[in-house]
Amino acid sequence: MNAQEQILNLVYDTDPDNPLQYVRNIVKDYSIQKMNTHIRNCQDCKICNGPKSIGIGNPNATVMIIGESISQDQINDNIDEVLPFDNKAGEMLYKILDDYNVNKDELFIMNAVNCWPKKQIDNDYLTRTPTKKEVLNCSVFVNYAIETIQPQVIILLGNIALNMFRKDIISKTRGQWFKINGIDTIATYHPGFFLQIEGKKRKEDVDELKWDFYNDLITAFKFIKEKNPNSNIFL
Repeated sequence: MNAQEQILNLVYDTDPDNPLQYVRNIVKDYSIQKMNTHIRNCQDCKICNGPKSIGIGNPNATVMIIGESISQDQINDNIDEVLPFDNKAGEMLYKILDDYNVNKDELFIMNAVNCWPKKQIDNDYLTRTPTKKEVLNCSVFVNYAIETIQPQVIILLGNIALNMFRKDIISKTRGQWFKINGIDTIATYHPGFFLQIEGKKRKEDVDELKWDFYNDLITAFKFIKEKNPNSNIFL
């Protein structure tokens, strides 16, 4: 008996109401592990020779948060792998989640682009917007994660994540609901945006944008609780 027949017999013996979902749930964790292995080994773009950003969190997550890319403050000669939002931008994101008692065990987080899009100016490397090809190449991983996890809600942070799915800008789209593969989705600012404009715009304007960002996140989590009162999205 080959492996496929053994698996099929196991499903027959278990006799689940939804055999396809049953098998999918069993292999979710392994599927995400394989995805991260492919991310680590990917060499499809010129920027693939630096650190890689993998997906982290619960493969059965209620909410999937998609950020932009590796940021300059995450680059270190001694590392070849970073976690999404493991930086100052992430501190802002996680503070909001903690302040609102969001259950982080119900989250899966990854970046739209898993490498650092950079440009060289003189002897320095600076962050740039990823090319269409770079975004397209990484969309394979993001779409795979969405299909595997099947979250109730997707939160897109920043224009790069938004433009992977629809051509628009955050300032016009933020706070509005739309669908990705039938999944309720909301987009808002990337917290790294506030680090970029701090000191360049009036404090009152920055605070207003931060308030929009906060409200958009809370709107997403409240939506889940209203849709499914038994959800564990809040501690």
